[in-house]
Amino acid sequence: MKRAFIHGTILTCDAAFRIHRDAVLCTDGETIISVGATMPSGFHPEETIDCTGSILLPGLVNAHVHLGEHLFRGWMDETSFEGLFYSTLFRWESQLSFDDVLCASRCAAAEAAKAGVTAVADLYHHPQATAQALIETGLRGLVGGKILGFALQRPPRQAGGAIDYRFEWEAFREHLDGAEAFADQWHGADAQRITAALCPHATNTLTADMLSQVADRAGRLHLPIHMHLAQMASERETVLERDGIGCVALLDRCGILEQPFLGAHGIFVAPEELYLLERPTATVVHNPIPNAKDAGLIAPMTGYQRAGVRIALGTDAFRMDLLETARFAACIQRTTVQSGTAFPAREVLQWATLGGAAALGLDDRIGSLEPGKAADLVVLKADGVESLSCGDPHTQALYYGSPGLIQSVYVDGRLIVHNGQLQRVDEGDIRRDFADRMTARWSEEGRS
Repeated sequence: MKRAFIHGTILTCDAAFRIHRDAVLCTDGETIISVGATMPSGFHPEETIDCTGSILLPGLVNAHVHLGEHLFRGWMDETSFEGLFYSTLFRWESQLSFDDVLCASRCAAAEAAKAGVTAVADLYHHPQATAQALIETGLRGLVGGKILGFALQRPPRQAGGAIDYRFEWEAFREHLDGAEAFADQWHGADAQRITAALCPHATNTLTADMLSQVADRAGRLHLPIHMHLAQMASERETVLERDGIGCVALLDRCGILEQPFLGAHGIFVAPEELYLLERPTATVVHNPIPNAKDAGLIAPMTGYQRAGVRIALGTDAFRMDLLETARFAACIQRTTVQSGTAFPAREVLQWATLGGAAALGLDDRIGSLEPGKAADLVVLKADGVESLSCGDPHTQALYYGSPGLIQSVYVDGRLIVHNGQLQRVDEGDIRRDFADRMTARWSEEGRS
């Protein structure tokens, strides 16, 4: 359908941070054909949308998330994540069925869409279920199954300060082959809105030889690699003791960084390692809210900026509000440099849009509002009491935007959210199924 969005303030989030006020954005089916002061000559829209008092943004890109982990909401909000990680989390995950992950992914994808997210990079078990949920909701996704160096039914054991990872080559090869099988079946599905990645879990949960095999497989299949990077102190310590180098240096040695690479968290990285990530196909995905919640950890984003490393944003799990994530990222990073002018809104919004698109290998297609790109866009109400601001519209969107102000969301020109309501799935059905399944899971764990 040909559409014209008129009288809106358009934040392109392009490389020049261009803003168009009282402007017109025109789409022809799935593609943006013009952005500017006037409608192109000869263009006759089938639908004209008055965006007076609204800001148009590119669809937000959540570059690191585990949609299927939504069933564990409330279990890890006030706990020691590092202790829970080895003692309990893998056991919980081993019990998840395809239907569990499908249910959780539907709920998380619905929340993401209502928050203005149009694309995600997901790393989890049963990736087929995640891909199905994304297709149903209408989102894009870079999806991959978690590759571990051990059997999920025989996870690592921690005793005192020592961790026995119980590595098993047979289990690793099964995970790797399963990831390739998923890619063979799903890469390019839903008119290229679903793409595949290989997802080794982390530098400590696979050996160096296993990581090298993942790199070789990714190169042969021409797939990106999405994984956790230096997320916990024990990860860095394990790699230093086992391999004698840091986490990023290990990935460089194993050939992982020769492939398009998304590294989530990037907290425990030595200063000299930052520059190893300064390459056009590598991205560090900042997840500030879960890191702060888990242990008050803050990734060194100033260092990454100085090193010229590309940055994107992720929510990790449980919360899909990427505007909230961007706002928190700006605020918490300012505490590290003690400057109220550091990390300006336009740059942080670009982490959530064009930076995320580049992380997914889609910056030629999405991430900014420019002619020739896909019509992935968000209409944000900006004239209500919650969001009125005399500042730059970048600051208005970042500091005063919220899911409740999102009027419409489009992916490839398809309307997926309108007036806060999902258009392609029944939210009531999703909510009921999720509540029932979560209650059952809590009961099984003996919680009340």
